[in-house]
Amino acid sequence: IVRVEKAALAGQNEFIKMRWKGLQLLDVGGWFSKSSPFLTFSRRRSDGTWLKVHTTETIKENLNPIWAPFEQRTFRLCAGDPNRPIKVECFSHKSSDTAALIGEAEFTLNSLVQGRMREFPLQNPKHKHAGRLILDSFDIEQRPEFLDFIRGGTQINVICAIDFTASNGTQMNPASLHYINPHQPNQYQTALHRVLEILLEYDYDKKVPVFGFGARPRFPNFNTNETLHCFSLTGDPGNPEVHGLDGVMHTYANSLRHVEMNGPTLFGPLLSESSKLASMFKQSGQDVYTILLILTDGEIHDMQQSIDLLVAASTLPLSVIIIGVGQADFSKMEILDGDNGLFDSMGRKGQRDLCQFVPFNKYMHNTMLLSQEVLAELPDQLVEYKRLVGQRPNPPKTLNLNDIILPPDFGKATMNFGQNLAQAFGLPKVLNPGGQQGGPGGPPGASPENQGGFQPQGPSPGGYPGPSPSSFAGQAGMPQNVQNVFQHHVGGFIPGGNQQGPPIQGMSPQGYQQPGYPQGPGYSGYPPGFQGGQNQYGYPPPPSGR
Repeated sequence: IVRVEKAALAGQNEFIKMRWKGLQLLDVGGWFSKSSPFLTFSRRRSDGTWLKVHTTETIKENLNPIWAPFEQRTFRLCAGDPNRPIKVECFSHKSSDTAALIGEAEFTLNSLVQGRMREFPLQNPKHKHAGRLILDSFDIEQRPEFLDFIRGGTQINVICAIDFTASNGTQMNPASLHYINPHQPNQYQTALHRVLEILLEYDYDKKVPVFGFGARPRFPNFNTNETLHCFSLTGDPGNPEVHGLDGVMHTYANSLRHVEMNGPTLFGPLLSESSKLASMFKQSGQDVYTILLILTDGEIHDMQQSIDLLVAASTLPLSVIIIGVGQADFSKMEILDGDNGLFDSMGRKGQRDLCQFVPFNKYMHNTMLLSQEVLAELPDQLVEYKRLVGQRPNPPKTLNLNDIILPPDFGKATMNFGQNLAQAFGLPKVLNPGGQQGGPGGPPGASPENQGGFQPQGPSPGGYPGPSPSSFAGQAGMPQNVQNVFQHHVGGFIPGGNQQGPPIQGMSPQGYQQPGYPQGPGYSGYPPGFQGGQNQYGYPPPPSGR
């Protein structure tokens, strides 16, 4: 496993902010125009050569320019040596994409810190007076890093969602990405194992809610003719959580026998419910950062809605990592990655980058490169979120899982995916009054909190999983822009809005859990070839009693 450890070198998390201006610069613009100056900064290598580390913008035809402030890592400027020479060169941009030297000067970081130098006469071998550069502002900021927050108690929470749309191919087709192969893992199994092995190193309790989307669940106690775009792969809508990598791999392998692939491919429900969860953590003051891991074959049918939701979620403690499985066209995933910024349908730009796309096949044969790619943006995304909300890391501490307290109204504030997650995190289930769970006499074998069952007069009168539009917004203290996106798009996520639908087959109003759940056909463990002695790829044996 490649961890996000960094060498303890001077200046690695120290940033310098500077603003420069020029005075009476040499005019090298020619007969018909003035100089259009820009600056470059270079540090001297040990062999005496220079390495360029920063270039400013060009100021058109101005001999007294003021450049925009910029920041740079201290380490990049001086490689950990505050006495290393740094050269600033002032050039004039030419229309032919060439540049003419106006002049240059040298300084060290120490000279700036000690305040000895703020004005620099420019030297030009052909001109005695080339003008001056003025360091108009200078500041050094010690900026916390990813591991500072982790050591200080920030908890990473991983959610896993797997694409079961028909474009992947059916499970029995050897060309399918979900092919049930008794001799080797399919591509989704390989990607799941490799990527989660990396991410779960940072998950605080190793408990992972696992969801599917774009299919019809056909579990013994969770069966519907409606295509769902966010459903529990455990076969229990009220408990999508499994433990660790082995739990995820077993749950996926078992689910292959209990999903009917369909479509379309929608990311909106996953993004909206993840955002609600992240918003709940934020509003309650819990130091939890959520990572939504989506594994998909690349097709998506709600592109603009997904962009809108990502922009709205940019102020929440949430990152989205999309793993592209197979050889499809992933150009839409590259757009969602949004390294140059995402803009919603109203033209508003996201306040930070929170989405990372990784084409799995490109890195599947190199574990180190895959680890680096999966973690390429996550640390900076978390740090940028903390900076956005003005939160600094706490002193390092040891995390005791018994001390983790989630908000008491967490379950009430979430529905479907969100409510499942709330229950999976060990929160009390939503009890009467309100009709969400009914009276005494629940199914045999159910836990005490499940004895009441799920009554149709609750917030989903037609039966699980039909949320009303209001359940997507306004109940978790979300920012208004997030609420607006949820309310605007909820009707389009699932045919018919996924609202007030008929009760799911196999789900009785007396409760999610039937007597003896999860016993039943198809819940004996792995698909053929993954049971007992034939399990040759490291997957755990089926849990006892299943």
